[in-house]
Order: sequence, then C-alpha cells, then structure tokens
Amino acid sequence: MAIRASRCYEPTSKAIVLANGTPLTMENMIAAGQPQEYTELVFKLCEDLAKLGSDNAEYALFTAIAIFSSDRGGLQNRDLIEEIQKMYVDALNEYESKKRCRGGSALAKYLLLLMDLRNISVEHSKMLTVLPIPESNMPNVVKDIYIQDDDV
Repeated sequence: MAIRASRCYEPTSKAIVLANGTPLTMENMIAAGQPQEYTELVFKLCEDLAKLGSDNAEYALFTAIAIFSSDRGGLQNRDLIEEIQKMYVDALNEYESKKRCRGGSALAKYLLLLMDLRNISVEHSKMLTVLPIPESNMPNVVKDIYIQDDDV
C-alpha cells in the first residue's frame, strides 16, 4: 500500500492525493492517529520515489520486486521466488538503462528503497499488534502479511 500511496504523492504540496481529490499530509495522518514513525517512513518513500521521477513501468517493476521477496517466513520454494524476483530486477535494470542511460545507478536506488519498504512493513505490523482483534480471528492472509515471526 505504501507503493500505491507513493503513486498518488504530489511533491509540491507534500501530500498523498486520495481518490476523491483530498490531499493527505503527514500532519493529517498523525492527527488522525497514525504513529509518527510509520507516517514519516511512508512519506519518505513517497518523496524518494518522486525524486526518481518514477513512471508506471518503474512502479510496476518495483512492486513486483517487492512482492517476490524470498526473505519472508514460511516459504516453500525460495529458489523459485528468487528466480522470479531476479527476472523483475533484470527487467528494471534494462528499462533504466534504456530510459535514463543509468541503469545501475537507478537500479541501486530502487533496491535501497526495498529496505525502506521493509521498515514500513515492520512499523505497520507494530500498529496491528495494538488492534483489539484477537489473532485467532484474523484471516490467514492477514496474519501472513502483517504478523512478524521472530523465529525467522
């Protein structure tokens, strides 16, 4: 969702523009009860992707790289997932080489943003631990995405 929010980010107003046209600033999110650390991480990602001047293809490839991450717990086919992720990394590198003539440099920036995305995920998981919903009532897909397994 952070990548999706970054696509709606307006750098001049420093706001995420919602579907109904309402600008959502960092201050608005914090005032609405979002933790400051989480909010700052989301807006930093938005700003960093905006600085790169990312287009739809880059957002799509970056999203695919993030989704096909073999470092998640409970995976059975890590090698296959790494192969798929590598295809998307190679595609982004090739795209950057053709678009900007700086494939390696831009690729490195996108790959560094994956760490920021991971930090956002960790902060989001912390937020979910304070929700008044027993883990047993959560759908498995929600548990898989948001509940961190410290043993991994």
